[in-house]
Amino acid sequence: MTIRIAVAGAGLIGRRHIEEVDVSRSAQLVSIVEPGPVGPELARKYDVARYASLDEMIAPTGRTGSSSPPPTRCTSRGV
Repeated sequence: MTIRIAVAGAGLIGRRHIEEVDVSRSAQLVSIVEPGPVGPELARKYDVARYASLDEMIAPTGRTGSSSPPPTRCTSRGV
């Protein structure tokens, strides 16, 4: 069974999640949620849908999981 994953956020941690899902044999990257200018660029690179917000992505699409890493500034401070 392949788990379809949408990654929300394309900061340092989000990009790492995108890379890991991309090489996984049991998961498939299906979309990236990123409002910034890097969003369309990453969506093209990984050939997936790009959404500017979680609200835009929430419509029923068959996703069975998502990754929502906190902003890097929070994890680097131990928040």
